[in-house]
Amino acid sequence: MQQKLLRKCFLTAVSVGPSIASLPVQKVSGVRWQQRSSSAPHASKVNVNLNLPADVLPSREFVVALKRNYERDKLARLLSEMEVLYEISTEVPRALSDDDWHFYLNLQDVNERERFLSRTYFEQLNAARIAQQQAECDVMRRKIREEQQIRHNRGEMVYAPGFHTYFDIRGQYFRKAEREQQGCNPASQLSDHKRNFILRILLRQPIVSELVDCMYGSYLLAAQRCDEMPPQLIVDCRFLHQLSDRYQSRFLSQIQRLHDANWFSRCPFPVSIVNLLADDRLARYIKRYWLFLCGPKRVHGGEDEDDFSQLYNELDAYSDSGSERSNSDSSTSEEEGFTPHPFIPTISSRSIRDNLNKDVRDEEVVYISGSAPRLLDGPLTNYKAVVICTSYDFQPWSSSLSAARADRLTPFRIPLDRYVKWERGQKVMPVDVTANIIRTVYSNDGDWKSAILENVPEYHFTKDRPTSKRHERSAINIERLNRLKALEEAMLEMDRRRIDALEKSKPRKAFANEQPGSRKRIYEHRYSREERRARTGSQKPS
Repeated sequence: MQQKLLRKCFLTAVSVGPSIASLPVQKVSGVRWQQRSSSAPHASKVNVNLNLPADVLPSREFVVALKRNYERDKLARLLSEMEVLYEISTEVPRALSDDDWHFYLNLQDVNERERFLSRTYFEQLNAARIAQQQAECDVMRRKIREEQQIRHNRGEMVYAPGFHTYFDIRGQYFRKAEREQQGCNPASQLSDHKRNFILRILLRQPIVSELVDCMYGSYLLAAQRCDEMPPQLIVDCRFLHQLSDRYQSRFLSQIQRLHDANWFSRCPFPVSIVNLLADDRLARYIKRYWLFLCGPKRVHGGEDEDDFSQLYNELDAYSDSGSERSNSDSSTSEEEGFTPHPFIPTISSRSIRDNLNKDVRDEEVVYISGSAPRLLDGPLTNYKAVVICTSYDFQPWSSSLSAARADRLTPFRIPLDRYVKWERGQKVMPVDVTANIIRTVYSNDGDWKSAILENVPEYHFTKDRPTSKRHERSAINIERLNRLKALEEAMLEMDRRRIDALEKSKPRKAFANEQPGSRKRIYEHRYSREERRARTGSQKPS
């Protein structure tokens, strides 16, 4: 496998070189450009046809925007790598936009690029499937509507919206009527019998968003007025901008789940997100996953996906104020269909201490870390802030323990081993699960065992029972990792051979890390071993 990949990558690189050619006005099977004169050995113009779908290749405008030689060299290398990925994998997209290519160029290694292509493939597949289902539903609704119209024309009673229904109070129709009244009670502007009927319907609904919003705000205001405020829950995102896109999307979705669980809790915590340094790559995921800040996708569906100016204004407004904003300061107007709630998590690029009250001491702050030497046990009434880090503690530089020591805060770990028997899985839990445990412990006066059993997934407490399906999945993953490893080694070997071919120098040594003169020197003797022994034996005194 590695030899085939090496041969494929090398042949592609020799034909591609630093640039790619044969691009007419439309997207076809290649890109053409001529680099400016440079001392770099890669600066040349070569024509090549790539075996890739036309909609996958970048447009002419994207290629022209790459002004530097190393950017064009990188694009040529990624195209040759992508051609191999399209041959060894089936989970690849059939089209990529220029925005996707901007994101693709900033990915770190071949594993991230392969995951990005796979995720884009499934997103396109799901979008096509949803569009097909929506088209089928529209056809079915149109047929039902035509049948209802025929029955209505015959003089029959048709109980459906637009016919013999007194007024529409179902789902999106009712929510649309509420939005039109903008903050007023939806039943306040109706007559008495209509208002009573609406209230009876509301009591049957499982969740009404406006009532839940009011409950959430009333819980926090009541706790603040009674001086019974729960500890401040702080999410430390200092390492988030340095992680790969896989972990960035994972942690941002966990923060959204943390907000959802805290939103519907009877004892909500004030949540703060600190040390957040957002770039364009991170802003893309924030816009996708943080519904409490940006709203659902249908609200900003007509906007440019790479236009993050409004999002940056939101983050700057939170960071500058350091507290909740009022509705008048919100940059998301009501005309656009979404206004953030005033009690959503506060977002700041400042440190942990800048987001704490001035009367909070260091001893009253708990920093949760899975590798901390101390156990956090007992009630949490003596603490005023709990910090959770967006880290899996895989590397020392991005571990929660190093972050706690950098801020000179005392790290604690959740007492899992004291109350439960951990059978399998990592003990570094997601951010939302950790927050749910802390909230349950605070509500139950320090009952850690019930909090852990209630919030931690059950499979951590059961022994691993391998199944044939799991073995099959693990075998597929191992094969995929082996292919990617072989591809990465082949691309490195391709780069070394291309440099040797362009520089026309001596062949590169077998070991790249080998220093000159590190091997032992081979001595060639003038006489053989037998001759030396015979001479030394004859010279001995008799």
